[in-house]
Formats: sequence, structure tokens, C-alpha cells
Amino acid sequence: MVRRIRHALTTSLAAGLWLGGAFGAAAQEVAVPRTQNTFYAQLGGSGFATVNYERVLSRNASLRVGGGVIPLIGPDFIVMPSLAFGSQRHRFSAGAGLLAVSSAEIGDSGVFLTGEMAYRFQTSSGFVLRATLASHVTSREDLGLVVPGVGVGWSF
Repeated sequence: MVRRIRHALTTSLAAGLWLGGAFGAAAQEVAVPRTQNTFYAQLGGSGFATVNYERVLSRNASLRVGGGVIPLIGPDFIVMPSLAFGSQRHRFSAGAGLLAVSSAEIGDSGVFLTGEMAYRFQTSSGFVLRATLASHVTSREDLGLVVPGVGVGWSF
């Protein structure tokens, strides 16, 4: 009798561990390798259409450098440090930097303060999708409007 109870308990425990391990592994998030560099193209956000390079400086800090073209105005150049939190797969970041714009039409240029909040999704293969909200400060009176943006790229 004791032998049957012991066998039933052992079998139940083994089945529970096997089922728990099988279903528990499926519920875990896939590990994303830690990457240091990201190249991505972005439409909207801090610039109209930009190509960007982002370098991770520490676990929560990164530096972005990018350039592009604003139609009817001219080329733009962005430098933006940012702080981020979250997992490697899902990250939220906020940054403030400078947006330099050169206008060929009027022969003038300017440097503006820009801020950005972003959500970044990264797959285990390195594909990156970003969604951003940015604002530009063009003068003391004009705090700028909020401009949405979307970017796609590759992290390595």
C-alpha cells in the first residue's frame, strides 16, 4: 500500500515537472542578443526623412546621429543623446538634442532644440521598428508641434 502511494506521488511529481517545464518554456520571452549599433531610416519625428546611426553607450544611454532632407527647405542633421528603459526587446526612450537645418532656398540655416519620445521593438534577428513623437523648439514663443514618426532598421 505504501509502495503504491509512493509510486503515485513520484509519478505525479514527475508529470507535473514535465508539464510545467514544457509549458513554462513556451511562455518565456525569447532572449534578444545585446546589440551596440543600430542603423535605421525614419519618416517623420525629429526630421522629415532621415537616415540614423544609434550607438548604445551604456545600459540606459545612447547617442543618435542622423541626417536627411526636409522638402522645400534643405538638408538637416540631428545629434541626440537619449535615456532608455525596458528589456532588449521592448524599450522606451526619451532624448533631447539639436536639429541643424540648412535652407538652400533662402540661403539661411538654423539650429533648433528637438525632443523625442520613442518606443522601440527589436526581434532576435536584429530587425528594429521604432515609433516616435517629436517636438521642435524654433523660438521662445513657439514650442513647436508634436510630430509622429516611424522608423525601420537593423541592429547589430
